Amino acid sequence: NRLLINDIHTVYQLSKVTLAEFEEWKSTGKGAVKSFKTLTQRLQDESDIFLETYKNNTAPLVPTIEAESDLGKIRLELIPELINSKLINKFAINEIHTIYQVGQMSNKTFKSWKSVGKKITVLFEELILKLKTEPEIFIAAANSKLPKVLPIGSAEQTSDIDTLELFKRIFDDYLSLLKGKREREKDCLIKLHGLFGSPKYTFDEIGAVHDVTRERVRQLGAQHIMQLRTLLDGESCTKPACSIHPEARERIKLVETVLKTKIAQSSEDLLEKLREDLNISSITENETYLEILLDIFDIEKISPTLITYSDSRYYFFGSKTDKNRFVKAGKYCHDFLKNTALPISETDIVLALSTKYKSVFENDILLVLSQTSEIETLTTEEERKYQIRFDCLSRTGDQVERILFEHQKTMSLDEILSVLNNKLAKLGEQKLMTRASLGSNIVRNKNIVPKGKTGYYSLATWGENSETIYDVIYKTFEHFQRPLDYGDIIGYIKEFRPNLKEGSIKSVTNDRFLMLMDKTYILPAWKKQYEDKIATKQAKRKTNAKRELWEFLLEQPQEKMLQEEFYQKARQTLDIKDQTLYLSAKDPNYFIRTVENGIKFIAAIETPEITDKRQKVLQAIHQVLEKNDNLYPLSQLVKDITRMGLTTRPVVYKYVSSDKRLEKQEDEAGKILIKRKANIETPQPVIEDWELIKSKIEQEVKDIFANPAQVQYSVSIAEALDLFYQFVGKSVSESNIKRLEKGLFSALSKYFNAENTKDQSQALSKMLKSVTPFFKKILFLTNKEKYHIFKIRPEGQQSLGRLIDFLARLDPDLNRYKASEEQAAVEDFGKQMFITYRKQNTDKYQATNWSKKEVKKIATSCLVIYIYSILVYYDILSKKV
Repeated sequence: NRLLINDIHTVYQLSKVTLAEFEEWKSTGKGAVKSFKTLTQRLQDESDIFLETYKNNTAPLVPTIEAESDLGKIRLELIPELINSKLINKFAINEIHTIYQVGQMSNKTFKSWKSVGKKITVLFEELILKLKTEPEIFIAAANSKLPKVLPIGSAEQTSDIDTLELFKRIFDDYLSLLKGKREREKDCLIKLHGLFGSPKYTFDEIGAVHDVTRERVRQLGAQHIMQLRTLLDGESCTKPACSIHPEARERIKLVETVLKTKIAQSSEDLLEKLREDLNISSITENETYLEILLDIFDIEKISPTLITYSDSRYYFFGSKTDKNRFVKAGKYCHDFLKNTALPISETDIVLALSTKYKSVFENDILLVLSQTSEIETLTTEEERKYQIRFDCLSRTGDQVERILFEHQKTMSLDEILSVLNNKLAKLGEQKLMTRASLGSNIVRNKNIVPKGKTGYYSLATWGENSETIYDVIYKTFEHFQRPLDYGDIIGYIKEFRPNLKEGSIKSVTNDRFLMLMDKTYILPAWKKQYEDKIATKQAKRKTNAKRELWEFLLEQPQEKMLQEEFYQKARQTLDIKDQTLYLSAKDPNYFIRTVENGIKFIAAIETPEITDKRQKVLQAIHQVLEKNDNLYPLSQLVKDITRMGLTTRPVVYKYVSSDKRLEKQEDEAGKILIKRKANIETPQPVIEDWELIKSKIEQEVKDIFANPAQVQYSVSIAEALDLFYQFVGKSVSESNIKRLEKGLFSALSKYFNAENTKDQSQALSKMLKSVTPFFKKILFLTNKEKYHIFKIRPEGQQSLGRLIDFLARLDPDLNRYKASEEQAAVEDFGKQMFITYRKQNTDKYQATNWSKKEVKKIATSCLVIYIYSILVYYDILSKKV
């Protein structure tokens, strides 16, 4: 006390006070002087005791507790079951609120507080001991009182799932918090929504199970829907104590924003928005949760019984009055549009309906037109038009009328049939239209008019001339009143029938009218007048039968003909024997023969190319250039090739001009030289959406390549796919593999963009058919000597299995020859090699019979083998491509 009165507070200050100074202090007696002497002497002899005592009295009781740790942040009032209330009150009076603050206190500090006796000191010491020995019980007690953040767990764990799957986890976690006395509520919600394998029950059924009224069950369901709405709005709930993670909340709220861009929409439109705009792919497996989410968003479902005119279910964002008016206007719009196949302007629809039905307003009509899935919108420069969807047209004649309008041209019966059946197939129709049935249906529609007897049809509104070809040719002669050649006839007819093909006009003219010796034609009625000029014998044909048939077919009005019709017309028009006719028409270089629904068709290839002949000529050209240092006079080159007897001079000129590996130069004298390019640029592969397809392929095969049983490569799958893309697209001269890129890239694009299993199966068949040319191309680029050895082998020894033997790295363990898939090895992609080899070699034509599961399995194996082949030969191919 004497030291404090005289402002001596530290040991340092004490050491500076002398005995004489101390004695002079006011009211200092002998006892105080004696104590001062003892203290200063002890300070000299036992200074370490002072330091140790000081540390004991000032050090934190639990120094390991950090301020920001889970333990340190716990507020004392949250855990009253672990801290005596008297102790909590004492802490609160002295501004101690957290476990961290308690741990930083010293015994002396606590004891220095006012009214701290022995009992409360014991409580304090017990608390400190618990903090040192059992800190986890404090954390557990505090956590049980904190609101749960939904979904329970780290937010990062949900970033790779779509929004609907995220909501499912949130809702399931919400249900898991309904414990104890709230288990009954949880069971009601499960039965009400049909969750976790439970069927859906009615309010009455659930009420009977839990002995409550149906109204109480309804209120319970509505209460939790409202509470989830509150959570999505960013607020917390106390019963149960929870909140939704901000990032998850924003993702789900975005769904509401996107869906509510329309006042009303069909289930098809709603699902399309979820898939396309929000990238939600888990709709099928989470359909129940989608319905719950729509209830939370207050999106009203219109009962299908009210929408008698549509197969769709509709969702509505508006008042009850709006809903009823929407349903009524929808029926009127559908009935009106189904009576015509062609688009109708917005103004005409509004006028027609609002005049006929006084209870329907313009806004209701416009809402239905813009937001009903069965009605399509067509926007023109003048105004917006609407039409009923193609599959909603009930009559075949109306469908044909729509097709003609969409194509805006006269079309043949076969062309209409092809387009119609293609549309019906895409709509899932099992029974397609036959030619005979189509013709009878067209006759019933007065809006469609035939173009004479040509088999062509147009719309009556177009006002086109519909006379037969014979009639228009006859009128042409009547107009000119003189002999006419083909040019005169065609020129005149094209003025009023521009769609008539010249070949058809020539064919009818040659067949039905008389030819004079100067190759002009006259009417049969003029025969006596021109008797001495009529040609008695046609000039001998200069072209061969195959070429003549090809030209004849190419000139026909339709793109493809019925095979029997073609034979019949060819016999009538051309002087070709039946045997020659049938054999010539089988040449795949000139003709394409197809069978559709049991009906045989034939079409002419627009630019026939005999690959073998062209290849031989080009090889000869390049050989001549190689012998002459890749630079040679064009005229001499043509002479040299012609002397070889491979082709004619004009063909050589044509091939030289079309070969991108060659270029023309002039020497000083102006003479044309042909030069081989030093670096031939490889054309870009013909696939537009490669990056998207590449990512899908990676996703498809990543698990197989990640299997530890497989060989691990330093090159990634992405790098292998980049080389695969360049490799497939690389131009090569070999005829049997040079078109690989078109077939394989087309198959990949079709497979990953297919809308159904049938399309995928067809694409997979092409992928399998590309395996052999793909392996041939690898052999060609990696070892040309081996490739040519393989190429000259007898045809029976050029199988896929023998080809893989030449590519020794691919299947050294001969997994492709195993008796079954189970016997094929897992490592080195043996099972994938077995599947791909077997399906390509024996079953590729049975692709349409495979199930969806089989298609996926085979396609994955095929993709793995393509990538594996690139990886195995990466070192060589990366230098060759």
